[in-house]
Amino acid sequence: MNAKRTILIVDDDPKVRKTLSDILRVRGYAPIAAATGKAALDRVEEEVPAVALIDLRLEDMSGLEVMGEIKERSPGTECIVLTGYASQASAIEAVNLGAYSYVQKPYDVEQLLVTVRRAIEKREAEEALRESEEKYRTILEDIEEGYYEVDIAGNFTFFNDSLCRILGHPEDELLGMNNRQYMDDESAKQVYRAFNEVYRTGEPARAFDWEVIRKDGTRRFVESSLSLIRGSTGEPVGFRGIVRDITERKRAEEEVRHHLERIEALREIDRAVTSTLDLTEVLDIILEELERVIPYHSAAIFLLSDGTAKLIAGRGFPDLERALQISFPVKEDALTHELLQEKRPLVLADAQADERFRARGDTGYTRSWIGVPLIAKERALGFLTIDHREPGVYDEDSADMAQAFAGQVAIAIENARLYEEVQRELAERKRAEEELQHTLERLREALGGIIQTVALTVETKDPYTAGHQRRVGNLARAIATEMGLSENQIEGLRMAGGIHDLGKVGVPAGILSWPGQLNDLQFGLIKMHSQIGYDVLKTIEFPWPVAQIVLQHHERLDGSGYPQGLSADDILLEARILAVADVVEAMASRRPYRPPRGLDKALEEISQNSGILYDAEAVDACLKLFTEKGFEFE
Repeated sequence: MNAKRTILIVDDDPKVRKTLSDILRVRGYAPIAAATGKAALDRVEEEVPAVALIDLRLEDMSGLEVMGEIKERSPGTECIVLTGYASQASAIEAVNLGAYSYVQKPYDVEQLLVTVRRAIEKREAEEALRESEEKYRTILEDIEEGYYEVDIAGNFTFFNDSLCRILGHPEDELLGMNNRQYMDDESAKQVYRAFNEVYRTGEPARAFDWEVIRKDGTRRFVESSLSLIRGSTGEPVGFRGIVRDITERKRAEEEVRHHLERIEALREIDRAVTSTLDLTEVLDIILEELERVIPYHSAAIFLLSDGTAKLIAGRGFPDLERALQISFPVKEDALTHELLQEKRPLVLADAQADERFRARGDTGYTRSWIGVPLIAKERALGFLTIDHREPGVYDEDSADMAQAFAGQVAIAIENARLYEEVQRELAERKRAEEELQHTLERLREALGGIIQTVALTVETKDPYTAGHQRRVGNLARAIATEMGLSENQIEGLRMAGGIHDLGKVGVPAGILSWPGQLNDLQFGLIKMHSQIGYDVLKTIEFPWPVAQIVLQHHERLDGSGYPQGLSADDILLEARILAVADVVEAMASRRPYRPPRGLDKALEEISQNSGILYDAEAVDACLKLFTEKGFEFE
């Protein structure tokens, strides 16, 4: 039986019960009847009616008593009292006590049916309202965001538990609290402007944020939406909004911003290192970029020579020219000695609390201090120091950043030394020229020496790939020979293969030797090496397209490569050959983040992706070299 159509008839007159039952049944209702009050209450226990028609005069109890009991047991049941003219005052009393309405005897059938229908409609509307309110309340309590309503003055009138959690106040404290009571003046001004704009325009405000002060004094960042609450006549009576705690997002954004600043600073240094070999200029750029991410009052770079540390670059010194005369034996300075022995950064939150630092003499102006060794090929070349006049400025994170910069300093120093060696080699070769007819040949030899030296530069920074460029170059030359390329093309490919990873000099050493899986940011820096190598080589007038080959050696036939996403014939043939050689050697060799996968896996990779990622002719030639002609890496 449909409870929403069930009508309980309570009357001691059987004719009335039958007549009303017949009328209601014809109209689609489900009547049930009881002759006494007790019987009526028993029926309510069995089945809750939507409406109860109750005669005010019953044998065992009054109709008002029956109505009271029914309302207590089934609050949703609407009661209509049945009364004669003489009992109209009692019927009105029943309405005042909670009855929906009353119907006088003798009954007007249509009036009775209208009253019943309206009672059911009222009951259904109230049930729908209750369900809606319950759903609304459940949603508000389940969401993590804080929901709030405030009056025009900004005092809380309604909120959910999440808002209490976000603001750190219990419900009894938060109710009636003004929003100015949990924020500082600056945030209050910002919030006032948002509220005022919504009040003035009537348009909602979305995604504005400010800082709140919780009950325990801690601060959190929140983001809020805001809209007007209007009264029945349309006038503004308050505001409602959603609040989200975005503290962790703000912190993450700040960390990302700081990290991006660090990356940008390192990129500037990379550009400097790859664009000039003037050591003084590069070191000055490094110290300038260092100040962008680590605040300091002075910074210095020392080089070691025969146990003596000598200042070669600095910033923040009143008289730098005089400071550049500073040198001292390492063994006489305990901090420097420990720094170079341990080969790891040393942080002093308060230098004046360290006896080793105070032993240096007139250094009372320095409070925070970091020392970082300059390491290249596991050998200490010198050290970098930065200091600040306030204590507690530096921590381990600062030391990590300083170490990244120290790595760039070591690379710059090594590059400068390698450059000097190259210069000496070129000078010696030039002096060794005896006959004009040998000029071209000697130029080729000198160029080969440069290529070899540049290759060693990459290997100096990335020892795990030592020999990689040479082996790739040899395999690429063999593939090109097998394919029948001209001698000139083969020579150009050999040259490009020997320096194809030149751009790695611009990638932080820590990332190149990273022992685990690289994240997207780190891999993005690695992927820059093709472009960096091209930028270095493009100004050199090679007789071959070396710079373009280096730029394109990570492109793939289907366009999935980098840095330009070239595809098919848009990629130089030499670059397609170099790509095959590079993949085979890399997979067959050990890397810091994995053991070697083996030659079989490497050949399987190029075979399965022949014509998809890799040039089919180059793949066929490579497979033939290994499977039929016994080619081996040296």
